[in-house]
Amino acid sequence: MAAKTGRKRVVSWAAFIRLCTLAAFHSEATFHLVDVMHVADGLTPAQRREVGFSRCDYHHVEYAFKTLANAGDERICLATGEVKDPRLQMSLDDFIIRLVETPEKSPTTRQAIDGTLIETHARRRSWAKHAKADFDSRDDYLVPSDLEAAPKVGSEAGFPRVAEDGSLIHSIDVDARDQVQTGKNLSPGNIRLGYEAHFLVDSREHGAAEHAPPIIRVLHLAPGSTHRGLAGVEALDGMRRVLGQAPSEVMADRGYSYAKTENWAAPLFERGIRQVFDLHPNARGVNPGPIKGTQWRDGLLFVHDKVTKHEAVAARSPLESPEVKEKRAEAVAKRHAFSFGFEDWNLAKGTVRLVGPAVRGQVRCVNHPASMRLKAVKQHSRGGRRVTRPTTAHVLGEECPCGKTKVVPISDVIRFYQPYVWGSPEWEHAYGARNLSETANSNFKDHHGRFAKGLIKVLGRNKIALALAFFVDAVNTRLIINMPTDFFERWTGLRDPYLPDPDDPAWTDPDHQTPATRAGPDPASLATSPATPEPITT
Repeated sequence: MAAKTGRKRVVSWAAFIRLCTLAAFHSEATFHLVDVMHVADGLTPAQRREVGFSRCDYHHVEYAFKTLANAGDERICLATGEVKDPRLQMSLDDFIIRLVETPEKSPTTRQAIDGTLIETHARRRSWAKHAKADFDSRDDYLVPSDLEAAPKVGSEAGFPRVAEDGSLIHSIDVDARDQVQTGKNLSPGNIRLGYEAHFLVDSREHGAAEHAPPIIRVLHLAPGSTHRGLAGVEALDGMRRVLGQAPSEVMADRGYSYAKTENWAAPLFERGIRQVFDLHPNARGVNPGPIKGTQWRDGLLFVHDKVTKHEAVAARSPLESPEVKEKRAEAVAKRHAFSFGFEDWNLAKGTVRLVGPAVRGQVRCVNHPASMRLKAVKQHSRGGRRVTRPTTAHVLGEECPCGKTKVVPISDVIRFYQPYVWGSPEWEHAYGARNLSETANSNFKDHHGRFAKGLIKVLGRNKIALALAFFVDAVNTRLIINMPTDFFERWTGLRDPYLPDPDDPAWTDPDHQTPATRAGPDPASLATSPATPEPITT
């Protein structure tokens, strides 16, 4: 970013980024460019030298912010029409991930993903037809029913405009798009104009007893009309590209897991990432299986014929008690022995093998002699319980699916496939860690950030994403500073840097005089003032 010719910048890029970070950290509920000026004006000369600047005017801040926001895009010379390379050696999205990076601890292998609405500051000037969201018919979003009967509204002259991709522009913010905001807490849904910020948040590691702090690792800002599944995949790709690693498991809410296979589940599987999610109502239904005597139920293929029946498992509710979860886990474990396994994933051919429960040693069946040599009861370490290996009621010589295998396309099973059995204690433990993304959202909007509409008053995706990055970085910093000492040391394995220094006299000597913070002449030299002019005598 630094120019090799011409006059040096009054405020260097490093100093500008430090000023923006300080402004985001010290602001109460806003992050405006004038806040950066206020922080710069409040620094002492010594602090200014430490930050790296001596003079800073508003036009320095405004021009630097605009230049940095567009530094990841190609430039066109207006005089010659020449296309020049971006000034940044990475895209703005990658720069933002690097900006919010937390060096105290590397990201966890489990990440929770969630999206939050970022409304544009620009006033809406038009609506789509019938005031509905401007989504293409191929998208798999569900418009809330209370929006179906929305009345027609008037639009200002010249709006809506049509963008190059065919979407509608309803304000002077040319990147902002309509987004459906689903109803929550008994409040109706609505349509907002703006963007959606997708966060990847640290989650509890597999087998860990203690949760991880809700550090936001990745921020990806997308226009409101962008498909949520595709935007989430972009966030995961950015994490791998910038931080050098991607999670092995992603805890996703229904905004992602309900998407079509080609928009979310298939791209995750191609990248070697498994998702943990709550099943769609359609996936919880009963459907016939690819083998005679089987059926799909709750994301698994079960043996189900005239002699083998399974009871339905109650749906999951976020307000249910631990006793209800325990009953569901027992019902799931009872029927799990009759489920087929997923083996031999062949990405080149796009197929997976469904293996019968008798072949996997989960049940004993007379039509599969090898399974009858297994013990009827086996010791299992899960929760210290004894899990039985049931014997089926099939008759010798009659056709049954217990020992069969079937190769099916991956696309038929990947949408509802999970590494853990839905409803089991392992699944509850993993999916429960998704709540850390909701905690990060509350930190962002209330506890450590107080983010609301109007906090950022710049227009355009690049500028809003850059301002949001400084804001997220401040939220992460506040979270780390306010951690209890014992938790911080267990999390990082390092000593808490915010503890008092026993070697610093400022902590131990009550009469210690702090050094002057304002640069200037030595105080001793102030006693030797210039000589007083002698009065002129007449």
